[in-house]
Order: sequence, then structure tokens, then C-alpha cells
Amino acid sequence: METLSPVVLQDIACDWLPHMDAQRYQLVEQRVVGQLLQTLLYEDVLPYHRTPIGDGNSQFAITGRDARQVPVEYRCNGLFSDSFDLIRLDYASVRRIGPDGDAQSPNLHQMLEELLGEQESNPFLTRFVQELEQTQLKDLQSRAQDYQPGKPAHQLSFDQLERHFMDAHSYHPCYKSRIGFSLQDNAQWGPEFGQPFAIVWLALAKPLASANHSSKLDLDDFLQTEF
Repeated sequence: METLSPVVLQDIACDWLPHMDAQRYQLVEQRVVGQLLQTLLYEDVLPYHRTPIGDGNSQFAITGRDARQVPVEYRCNGLFSDSFDLIRLDYASVRRIGPDGDAQSPNLHQMLEELLGEQESNPFLTRFVQELEQTQLKDLQSRAQDYQPGKPAHQLSFDQLERHFMDAHSYHPCYKSRIGFSLQDNAQWGPEFGQPFAIVWLALAKPLASANHSSKLDLDDFLQTEF
């Protein structure tokens, strides 16, 4: 199977950076911020006040402090389900209400500083912030492809679906961090990019091995093709 050269991969990895669309950036940041806040509420990391607003939805209000230690409030709308106390936020509704009452969409680092400032001494916080930053960067990279499928989703193969559904995990805030992957690595190995790659095979005696595969796969034919 043909693989792309490092030079071509480097171009794929970085050529989108100078041309990043502001609206696309906003949408990705909204998701990272909203999904992080959703998880912090569901896991009871942050105290919040919930007000029902009809149709099964609620408004969530969370108090934080700005750099001057002045109280600020974060508000967002979403679903609160009695089943497992599930929370699903409308990411586009997240607003930061400043001391002067001004409402704005928060950025990632601003929200982290104002809502998790008390966790500053936590030894895991730096790594957590890095994973969030990498998630935002790599999601932006995958969205910059302007990917358009050639056929409806139900007609795509398994490998094509791996690329097609690029939203990743709908709960985990670090849904695309891939720590250790550079942008070039991500372009080569990330499922959103659909790049071909060759499997490296290791010889092992049959009595020491077991094989699990799809019932639709003819293992002998597959191995013959690979070798």
C-alpha cells in the first residue's frame, strides 16, 4: 500500500495554519470550552445553580473569579436528565458575564483561569491544560480539510466511516489530544485524514498466537494480500 512522503505529509500538516477561517476556529473553541464545562458540571467538579427554562432544558450558572478576584458568572443552556443526572450543554450558549454585566463567549484559557484557578497547585493541571490545547489544535487541523464525502454515510466502508465521523468522543473534554503526536504525525495517522499506511508484521509461532477478525473477512486472503 502506497504511503505519502514526509515532505508531502509536512505540507498537509501545516499548510492550513495561515488560512484558518475565523468562524471554524470559533466553532471548534466553542466545542472544547462547552464540552469541558459540561464534564466539570457532570462530575461535580464545579458547584452550579440550575434553573429550568422549559422543554426539558435548564440554564446553568457557575461563579468564578477574574484576575482581580472579582466574581464573574458563566451561564449556559442545556439538557438535564434525571437518568444518571446526565448533562448535555448547548455549547454555543456558553457566556461569560463580566463584573459590568457584559456577556461574551469565553476562550479556553480564560475559563480555565476563572473557574479552575483554585486548582493551580494541582500537579495534574498543567498536563490537563496541554491535552485541551492539543485537542483544540488537532480538531482545527482536521476541520481545515474541508472534507466532503463522495457518497452518503450508509454507503461508506468501515475505513471510510472512520474518517467520516470526525467528531470523536462526545463526553471526554480531551477528545482529540493525541499527546505525543505532532501535526505531521496527526496528518499521517489520524483517522480523519484517511491516509494509507502499511502494517508492520511480526512473525510468531502459531501455538503462541490467536486471531480475532470480522466474520466478513477471509483471513487467509487478507494475509495473502498483505504479504
